Amino acid sequence: MIIAIQPDNYGDDKRDSSSTRWSQLIEAAGHEVRWVDVYQPGILDQLAGCQGFMWRFAHFHGMKQIARRVMTVIQNQLGLLVYPDHRTAWHYDDKIAQAYIFEALDIPTARTWVFWRRDDAVRFAREAEYPLVAKLARGAASSNVRLVERKEEGERLVKHLFEVPNNLNPEDSHLALCWPKARGRFRGALRLLIKGLPEFTGWLGKDGEIPRNYVLFQEFIPGNAYDYRVVVVGDRAWGFRRYNRPGDFRASGGGRFNLSRTGVERDVLETAVERARRGELATTE
Repeated sequence: MIIAIQPDNYGDDKRDSSSTRWSQLIEAAGHEVRWVDVYQPGILDQLAGCQGFMWRFAHFHGMKQIARRVMTVIQNQLGLLVYPDHRTAWHYDDKIAQAYIFEALDIPTARTWVFWRRDDAVRFAREAEYPLVAKLARGAASSNVRLVERKEEGERLVKHLFEVPNNLNPEDSHLALCWPKARGRFRGALRLLIKGLPEFTGWLGKDGEIPRNYVLFQEFIPGNAYDYRVVVVGDRAWGFRRYNRPGDFRASGGGRFNLSRTGVERDVLETAVERARRGELATTE
């Protein structure tokens, strides 16, 4: 058996490499490893004769926009075994998709609202109780997560994310292309002159995707000092507790962990396993 692997030794720390360990285990089991390069135009030709493909892609350097296209074709059209497969990875680094999954599987979480229409989002922002947490769909280590403390901030955020008008005549589609380049730049420059840097300018899209035409608000839970990170594989689960950064309501990216066996209560692990099993059954029935 030949297994193709895309190297994943990211950054300066070469120890952070799953591909190295994979290759060792595969060769120890008597199989062949073929190192490939997904960035090359002939990636599908590189896979000729292979029975599987593995890549621990990340959410930076454009990896996800490659993986979501190439790995889906490798799995569905070439018929190779792929890790991680589409069912496992399609919602990776997508908080909106994850919010829908949590709702579908009845996973306890802070109440979440996703709006796809500007008018609905503006109405919510005007009537909601604050503070609220606002998030972009993508971002790790607490990036693209903001605490919105006043109605004015909420409305400003909504208008920022819905800058491109949705009521353009289809015959004037060229206006939609010109809007962000011309009018958007003019308005941005005007804001700089009048108010200084807008509050949400730092919310940038990754992999060529600019966050537009949606908004995600989440219930703010005061006094919450930590969250859990739990991983489920089959009937096994393990996890740890992540504490908020000093003076911040966010835990992700802070590097403050409780890795002991008492860091995660048993009922949390049991709930994670039960919900994971529920999701697995839903995709196989």
